[in-house]
Amino acid sequence: KAEEGWCPASQKSGYVTIGVTGKKIWQIDDSEASEAPFLRRAFQLYETGEHTLLSLSKQLFEEGWKATNGERLGKSSLHKLLTDCFYCGEFMWNGIHYPNGKHEALVSKELFYSVQEKLSRKITGKYRKNNFLFKGLCQCGECGRTVVGENQKGNSYYRCTRFETNCTQRKYMRGDTLDSKVLELLKQLQCTDSRMLRWIRKALKDNHQNEIDQREKEMSALHTKEANLLQRIDQIYEDKLDKKITQELYQRKYDQYSSDLRQTRKSIKSLVIANEKYLNVGSAIFELAQVSAKIYESCPNDIEKRALLSDIFSNLKVKDGEVLPEYKNGIEIVAVRAKNNDWLGSMDSNHGMGASKAPALPLGDSPMRTL
Repeated sequence: KAEEGWCPASQKSGYVTIGVTGKKIWQIDDSEASEAPFLRRAFQLYETGEHTLLSLSKQLFEEGWKATNGERLGKSSLHKLLTDCFYCGEFMWNGIHYPNGKHEALVSKELFYSVQEKLSRKITGKYRKNNFLFKGLCQCGECGRTVVGENQKGNSYYRCTRFETNCTQRKYMRGDTLDSKVLELLKQLQCTDSRMLRWIRKALKDNHQNEIDQREKEMSALHTKEANLLQRIDQIYEDKLDKKITQELYQRKYDQYSSDLRQTRKSIKSLVIANEKYLNVGSAIFELAQVSAKIYESCPNDIEKRALLSDIFSNLKVKDGEVLPEYKNGIEIVAVRAKNNDWLGSMDSNHGMGASKAPALPLGDSPMRTL
């Protein structure tokens, strides 16, 4: 069952099983008593970096999530749930990791693994009540320890914890300095050439239609293949009845065509799911990058600023008075192209874009498919 993509476990919070004994499959529980909304909320809240397991447990309890005994969830129980890859569409069984579970994911893989990264950080020292702007967002660029905030003489300062390490990062960075450096990083994502900006937006819009057309062609080809395989199965059955082929040949061909048919239908299902989930992600990412600095400056409080930064950066490393950003997914692509002033797409493989020295595209084409 595990090899087929179904987790054989007997119980998962937020899910129910459907089907007969031995053939049960997992489905997200959509009943009024379901824990699924609370679980999804737990991942989202912890990913912001504003919570410890204790504070998260307390907030979720206030929002209505209670353990079976009516009390709030313990830290260990919450940690167990947040580290279960089942909730992002994967699962562990008998010590083996199955990355392609067939059950519907409760949270995205990006969200799940972002939470794992935050859970694995070594946070030391006493918990502080001060809700610093960059709390949980920064790491030391040398030792990887958490960068913590302190209040001194009316100003906030950030430093590496340097707990049980020989880290040489001894200097503090003022909060307003860190804030201005982050704002500058956001401004660097902008395309300042108005003509180029209009062209990129048009190219991205055109590319969505190209994507849709391509998927329709792929779906048509798969349905044609499916029909041909069904026809072949019918034909060899007729040949067997007419004794044109032996039973052994029939069985061999039947097994082969049936296997191809299962794989084709699996591909059709995957493409259907991809089409359902397809959104104008490229345009959304690009537009967010263009306005992120203005949004950041206009945020009325640190909570909203932190939420925005969590959408842009996967990490901010502080070293030698500088801020070294690690961007999320498509934002990284925008950052690299903005840095190189290369909006047409001459990408360097060292940046992890999967292509080396891709040629610049003429204005009539649709670049930036990676967005």
